[in-house]
Amino acid sequence: MKTNIKVSAKQLTKNIDDALFDFDVLNDEIEDLCQKNGISERMNFNTQLAIEEIVHRCIIGFLEHNDGGFGYPIKVSVDFSLVEEKASMTITYSGPRFDPFEYGDELSVLLVEKLSAQSAYSYDGLNKVVVILS
Repeated sequence: MKTNIKVSAKQLTKNIDDALFDFDVLNDEIEDLCQKNGISERMNFNTQLAIEEIVHRCIIGFLEHNDGGFGYPIKVSVDFSLVEEKASMTITYSGPRFDPFEYGDELSVLLVEKLSAQSAYSYDGLNKVVVILS
């Protein structure tokens, strides 16, 4: 499994290359980034939860079930605002059009919608999900 990681003062980017991706490693990296930058435990937890619910429960499930795993890598980028308590997540993936907010796991979608200040899906040949937590 190949992983590409980019960490800066407030950003983390990760490529998820298959269904066997270790979300515990990603969660540890998010937690470390939050601790080093004074980002609250609540924002840390909500960010981890939102990514895992949308990516693992919705997108990976759809890709593995509907097209044999084509659509990877799934790129997850998280930007934390160090000025205000806010996280912006952008998740992109190829494969067929799939809006996780419309067709994803209902409980996961409900949870992410409750956590987020804003969420959106778009498709322009590439699936794109944006979730903003505050």
